[in-house]
Amino acid sequence: MSRIVRCSLIQATNAESPSSSLDKIKQVMTDKHVAMIRKAAADGAQIVCLQEIFYGPYFCAEQSTRWYDFTEPVPAGPTTKLMQKLEWATRGTRCFYPRSLLSGSRVLPP
Repeated sequence: MSRIVRCSLIQATNAESPSSSLDKIKQVMTDKHVAMIRKAAADGAQIVCLQEIFYGPYFCAEQSTRWYDFTEPVPAGPTTKLMQKLEWATRGTRCFYPRSLLSGSRVLPP
């Protein structure tokens, strides 16, 4: 018997000016994605996949070291912890982003 798994892929534009503070950019983008994750879960998604560096602009083409402050430890970083809490709040919808893969309350190695 086949099993249907409903997935949602999220890729979004930056919602804050790159000249804003890193904290402001990260908060605005995190809020934007949390809302989309909640919507996807409400629509039945069991797996939600986010783009790499979803909480800010894609800065890898630049040479500015400013963006290095966006880095976080895995699995103890605030974004990983937020995704774990969100997974519980959405009744088990798995949230995946390239830096770490979450499964229940465990973080799987990248």
